[in-house]
Amino acid sequence: GIVSAQQFTVFSKQIASGHKVTNAEIKQAIKVNSQYAAQQETNAQKTHKSSKVTVADLNEMAKEGKISAKDIENTFNQLGSGKYDKAA
Repeated sequence: GIVSAQQFTVFSKQIASGHKVTNAEIKQAIKVNSQYAAQQETNAQKTHKSSKVTVADLNEMAKEGKISAKDIENTFNQLGSGKYDKAA
């Protein structure tokens, strides 16, 4: 959307309580929301690029001596703050 659901709720409450929502407030909310959306897209692209390494790739790198089993273990331990500890 043009503004976030949270900002829409804020504006709705302002209007319901008799306060005006100015054009400047709406423009600022649109600007912030579009900047946030653009940043999210950039982050998603960065994550996609960095997530192309599979477990099979890690195993192959270990076989080739490029990384150690400890490197693989550390990678899994860092994913999700320990969420994948048992996968390593």
